[in-house]
Amino acid sequence: MKFNELETHFSSVRLQRYLLACNGDKAKAALLYQLNIELSLALFAQIGSFEVMLRNAINREMQKQLGSQWLKDSIDTGGCFCGPQFRHTSVNIMDALLKLGGSATNDQLVSALGFGFWRYLFAPQQYAATRNCLLNVFPARPASAPQQHYNARYFFNQLAVINRLRNRIAHHEPVCFAPGKPQVCTAGVNANMQLLTRLSQWMNVPPHILQHYSSQSAGHTCAQMLSLAA
Repeated sequence: MKFNELETHFSSVRLQRYLLACNGDKAKAALLYQLNIELSLALFAQIGSFEVMLRNAINREMQKQLGSQWLKDSIDTGGCFCGPQFRHTSVNIMDALLKLGGSATNDQLVSALGFGFWRYLFAPQQYAATRNCLLNVFPARPASAPQQHYNARYFFNQLAVINRLRNRIAHHEPVCFAPGKPQVCTAGVNANMQLLTRLSQWMNVPPHILQHYSSQSAGHTCAQMLSLAA
């Protein structure tokens, strides 16, 4: 893939950071752009797998607490998300119902709701409304200590980190640079991969499944990126 072709179709503005990171070497910049796409694809697959496991774990816990149709029931009169303070959450569920139709099953609703919806179930009001039980989704989490509390706020914030990375990839933003700089840096990517693994382990996902869905190529791609900018 030639740099000039990339520049024509993806714009010189978009390619400028890659060129600067490679000290003006167009061949290296084109390769870095390609490697960023490969890394983004690997990360997106890992995030997608984590999202499915997370929402399924939350759904199992909610069905124990609130019944098999908890999503539909939650926005009915007297439901756990019936109230102005839950407007954003209830609108997400209602929008999914409108798209799927009134006969949508709970499983279809679970699949239709985005990562942001599941993350916000750990926000203070939503967490309390769902009987303060969602930490059960992470049964292997460490015990809280004075310097670190593994509470709903902690998981809300950690899931926000994953959600931001997911959105960056979905909007075709690069993941290979230091924040705000035209400098190759894979520290953030590595930290996010470790976070995904750690949260999955705390959900008691078996090691062989973790190994199956975790990106085996991301580490190699990161090494290639760093060598280009060396």
